[in-house]
Amino acid sequence: MGDASSCLTFHPQLPSYFPDSPPLLLQVSARSAPTITCQPDSLTVRLSADIQAFATYPNQTQRPLFQMQADSATAVNVVLSEEALGVAIAATK
Repeated sequence: MGDASSCLTFHPQLPSYFPDSPPLLLQVSARSAPTITCQPDSLTVRLSADIQAFATYPNQTQRPLFQMQADSATAVNVVLSEEALGVAIAATK
């Protein structure tokens, strides 16, 4: 849980709009099981999630702020040599 300043990465101006914001609660739940696809040279992981944000007030009440759905595909390339094991990760969607 954090306040508006915890969202700096996604929206740098947000804390200036809400300087006295209440703590935020972010609930993330999977819409379905993740899918993993294996290829000879890579691995792809697909995730689908529902995300809800709530403002939490001192009396423990929560006010919904927004809800969204997110889909993500991540490719993982594994590099193996006699000296080292390396991994390259890239968001594909």
